[in-house]
Amino acid sequence: MGIATFLRTPTSDDTSAKSLADAGIDTEKAENAGSAPAKAEVASAVETPARPAAAMPPATNPASATVKASPSFARRTVEPATSRRAALWQWIALGLLLFALPLQLLLADRSRLAADAEWRPLLASLCGVLHCELPPWREPQAFTMIERDVRPIPGSPGELQVHATFRNDARWAQSWPRLQLSLADADGRKVGARDFDPREYLGRAPADLLQSGQSARIAFRIREPAAPAAAFQFEFR
Repeated sequence: MGIATFLRTPTSDDTSAKSLADAGIDTEKAENAGSAPAKAEVASAVETPARPAAAMPPATNPASATVKASPSFARRTVEPATSRRAALWQWIALGLLLFALPLQLLLADRSRLAADAEWRPLLASLCGVLHCELPPWREPQAFTMIERDVRPIPGSPGELQVHATFRNDARWAQSWPRLQLSLADADGRKVGARDFDPREYLGRAPADLLQSGQSARIAFRIREPAAPAAAFQFEFR
């Protein structure tokens, strides 16, 4: 061993080799044994392909992540304004249909309902707004005879002059009634009867209805029956 070798600072490898030599172990074999695992690890590192790095998940909004994580029944859905307006118009259209259906039924059956004193005010109000027509009110028993007189016509044998005044006491205007005149003898037996329409007892066709509370005076002639008449009676039809 030279002086250079003696002066060289021992390294960790030299110390390890000396320890092995003192223990009676061949340093060459120890180096071969120690290098085998290292070679195996190097080989495995070369043979195993490197795994690609996992792709980073896209950044998500914390609020949306919270909504997705919550159960469906707990999520708050926001309806667009267009959907709300469409739903509102649908309810309005449904309400109009529900109102129009009974209105159409009333107007379609107004001729029959107008003869009912309970329904007529409602139909009169509707037709006042919608400009529809109602059939005239008909209540013959609401006509009241105020004055009546039947007398022979001087100089005209067998003819009688009839005078009468009646009034419409119904709540609404009525068409002019048909008037029935009955004659009876002294024993109360009917000897003749005849119905007169408005054209006959007015002498012309009436132009208007007879308004509620309105009075009318009529006069016409009739032929006396063969049996002498002692009494007479008027009826409205």
